[in-house]
Amino acid sequence: MSFIFIFIACFEPKSIDTSINDTSTSGTLTYSTCDEAREAFEEYERTLKESLGAYKACTTSDECAGNNCSDICGISCHSFISNTENYDYIRDMLREFASDNCQACEGYEYELYPEPEPPPILCENEECGM
Repeated sequence: MSFIFIFIACFEPKSIDTSINDTSTSGTLTYSTCDEAREAFEEYERTLKESLGAYKACTTSDECAGNNCSDICGISCHSFISNTENYDYIRDMLREFASDNCQACEGYEYELYPEPEPPPILCENEECGM
């Protein structure tokens, strides 16, 4: 009897989490609040960077880009650092995600802040950082 139970458990369909936007499909998700959209955006950014592997890899500081402050998807002064090889791709993918999924943040009142003078981006230990 336990053999049958194990057999059934092995072939039981798994439930699918549809709360995360899968960029391999053309569909978009609608989030009812800006907080939900912002959380999905941050998760998407983490997943995107992980998929690129060594997106911060460098040999000189000239190969590093980023640290630009911009308001996106309910995040005030969003910035990231990457190597120049991946920077434009990451930025474009994040903008596309925000355009498709952050409608709940339209009209979001971003914090007013003086644009800070960012520290230089350096290549240290073969990784871009500050």
